Amino acid sequence: MFELPGKVELLGVCYYNSNKKNVIPNIVPEDVFYIELILDGEVYSGEWGEQRICKRGDILWHQTGEETIWRRTAPGKEFSSFAIRFRKLADWNRPARFGQWYNLDNLDEFVIDAMRRTFDPEIDKKILGAYLIHRLLWEFYISSVSPKNELPLAFAKVIALMQNEDMASMQLAELAKTVELSEAHLHNMFRKYLNTTPHKYLLRQRLKRARVLLSSTNHTIKEICSMCGFNSVESFYRVFRNESGITPAAFRRRHIALLQTDLVRYKSSVKIQGKNISN
Repeated sequence: MFELPGKVELLGVCYYNSNKKNVIPNIVPEDVFYIELILDGEVYSGEWGEQRICKRGDILWHQTGEETIWRRTAPGKEFSSFAIRFRKLADWNRPARFGQWYNLDNLDEFVIDAMRRTFDPEIDKKILGAYLIHRLLWEFYISSVSPKNELPLAFAKVIALMQNEDMASMQLAELAKTVELSEAHLHNMFRKYLNTTPHKYLLRQRLKRARVLLSSTNHTIKEICSMCGFNSVESFYRVFRNESGITPAAFRRRHIALLQTDLVRYKSSVKIQGKNISN
């Protein structure tokens, strides 16, 4: 049975990419808990002998004295994650140590929005903190009571493959063959269960991945084009502009400008608040 959160204080958020760096875990201090969302790659979590491999969509709930994630599954196996830190203002037990984000289609949008809202000085942090903790608890809850078994197994495997960045360049014929479906049957299943075509769904996943890479990494646009399975930079620009209304380069510039503006406003707000407090 899930217990509703008590009062919490939002301490901060952090996007992290291992990026071939030496990862050092944090130890969760007293009366604080960290919630980490795995965005890409894979990483070990848990103590020796009780470790599990966590991948995209896994939610990890760390409480006092536990380590945040840091152990790669193998040399060169990178990962990225998003962490939210809260302070407990009242007794409350975590719903579980491990959970899952139910709808992976909106995971990246949640992360980007949470980062922007956190650094916006106009946003009430108490309200934002309450929203974030309840949203995370909802994802924990709905994934536990609504296991993803509504779709036929073969079709669910296709969706999982399309949401995996390593499969971004895979062709639909290969996908169908992998799960032992004909292309015609695959088209029918997309129409029946998602009201779209496999090509449109795969394109949406590639564009979504591209937006995340543009806004959170230093990869060149040419590199992102290749990583997301587009045949050429020209086709990437054309499809991205048709979908988003702006070019990939303009999208990146806008995101950087918005983030810098948010940080400046946040720092200014902190200085002003500090001056008011000292007075």
